[in-house]
Amino acid sequence: MDKGFEFVKRFAEWEDDNHLFGWKIAKVNIWPYLRDIIGRIVFKKIEKIPYYINYHYLKSNENASKWDIYKYFDWSSLKKADVLFFNSGRRQKIDGKWHSPYLDDFLPELNYSFFVLEPIGNACIVVPPHDNMILFDPNHLAVKIHEDSDITRETYRFCQKLEKDFSIELDDSEKKEISQAIHSIVQNYERYIKLYYAILKIVRPKVLIITMRMQLSVNYLVEAAKMCGVKSIEYEHGMMDIPHNTQRCFAYKKKIATFPDYFWGLSSLDLLYYHYLPIPRENIMPIGNAFHEKRIHELNHMGNKNELPNNMKEILIISNAISTSGLMELAISLSESLDETKYCVSFRLHPEERYIWNKKYPKLNFSKVFVQGINMNHDINYYIQRSYCVVGIESTALIEALELNRRVYVYCRGD
Repeated sequence: MDKGFEFVKRFAEWEDDNHLFGWKIAKVNIWPYLRDIIGRIVFKKIEKIPYYINYHYLKSNENASKWDIYKYFDWSSLKKADVLFFNSGRRQKIDGKWHSPYLDDFLPELNYSFFVLEPIGNACIVVPPHDNMILFDPNHLAVKIHEDSDITRETYRFCQKLEKDFSIELDDSEKKEISQAIHSIVQNYERYIKLYYAILKIVRPKVLIITMRMQLSVNYLVEAAKMCGVKSIEYEHGMMDIPHNTQRCFAYKKKIATFPDYFWGLSSLDLLYYHYLPIPRENIMPIGNAFHEKRIHELNHMGNKNELPNNMKEILIISNAISTSGLMELAISLSESLDETKYCVSFRLHPEERYIWNKKYPKLNFSKVFVQGINMNHDINYYIQRSYCVVGIESTALIEALELNRRVYVYCRGD
């Protein structure tokens, strides 16, 4: 069993022993919303991986407290539909157009009426691609956090317990993020539950389908759906690696208000992880991904399209967002030791790293390594297709590279 899996199992036993699923602050059952943030911080602390704040809680809007949630949307745009989607705002640019890898090839095959809610993401598109879609910013309604002495005391005691039980020492930035996350969850809970409850009552869907549950506001939506008696499905967006495990796995004995009723997986390869989901086994179904399958077919048909000068061979190293210095040092070492007239080394950022990579990988700024994925001009498969080989630790992209007939190397840090 690898270190990440061992940690998640230990983390789950710890949350059970401390009855955290019953932890309430200001009548809010906070742990289902908080556990992923805490799991990430503790895992990185134990493994001595630098932690970079990327706000997995809702960032506040200065004016939000003045706004009535019923003035937030153009409610007249909402339509009654059989299926309500909450789509990820993470889109991929292919041939100059921004595509959703989750819905664009799925919706045309759907024989039911639908409506889509999509957060404004990396594509920054302004006009919705579909008539029955609303683009919005989930952070737009989040109130500015005001310090609450009771929450602050609870946070202080909780941080002390984390440090003692896991033998770690949290720095000031980590303690601050935990405090802000708890404040944000508690102080925004009622606003978001009311917002999504109202949306669900207008759309009146038979089912809710979400494509990325890592976004905190989605958890409010799933809980609101349960209040409305609407079944929910998570459509897996990527490989269930360590960043997602505390969010999804080892809670299989629980009934969690923020967790969907069904799970559509990408592949039976992830069945080990599916077993630990807090969902009945008969409600878990690997169904694949239409966009991915179509894209792989297109690229395999095109063949290897080497756009590099003098037919140089590109070694593509893919970040999975959780592992930092190891892959960076590998990329730099290869770029300095290989013949630069024959080989080049590229480092493909994870989408979460686009705005923090300068701090996270400072040495890349002064190296021969090409950093890819900053402006999202191409999807990951574009870089895989033109590469000579692909290196990574754990990522859906490694599976995609195998499907594109590339040499794949799994990098182990050796610790």
